[in-house]
Amino acid sequence: MKTGRPVRLNVDRQTDISITGHRHPFKVKYRIAFNQQGQFLALDISMWNNAGCTLDASRAVMELSMLHMGNVYQFPHMRIRG
Repeated sequence: MKTGRPVRLNVDRQTDISITGHRHPFKVKYRIAFNQQGQFLALDISMWNNAGCTLDASRAVMELSMLHMGNVYQFPHMRIRG
């Protein structure tokens, strides 16, 4: 407010979570293929995690999220990118 300009602020993860109250959001885009009977044939997922300015545990969080996505349904063909 004093300068009237945007300020870049880089803080560690613990401070960031204490300020925002949560981890950063995910964005997910997906495509699903069905057959004529309405059964799942294939799943293609792309995931993005807004991890902020530091990697810290964010890579592990992404890997775990990808693992959980792959365990939800049984698709004959599945691709998950994070």
